[in-house]
Amino acid sequence: MPVSKEIKSTLPQLRGAFKRHSKIADEGSSPSHHLLRFYANECGLKALFIKENNLNDTGEFIVKPGIKHGHGHDLLKWMDELKILDLLYLLRINYMIR
Repeated sequence: MPVSKEIKSTLPQLRGAFKRHSKIADEGSSPSHHLLRFYANECGLKALFIKENNLNDTGEFIVKPGIKHGHGHDLLKWMDELKILDLLYLLRINYMIR
């Protein structure tokens, strides 16, 4: 079975995904809404990482020492990478990635 390739995302794509998924997630409290909220935060953290490191897309995560294909879906590792200490900070990401 062939291994799937990583999907590369740019800053504008991640910003858009963050905004769209956050908006939908805020409309409810079902498990699907919570999953979208998680994914929105992941997109926001990755957008912030791209912006702060002047990268073109997620395919360049590997160029930063210590980052091997990013941190995947591990929000705590992304927060550590970005020196974000407070989980509540995630609520303000939308202002930082604009």
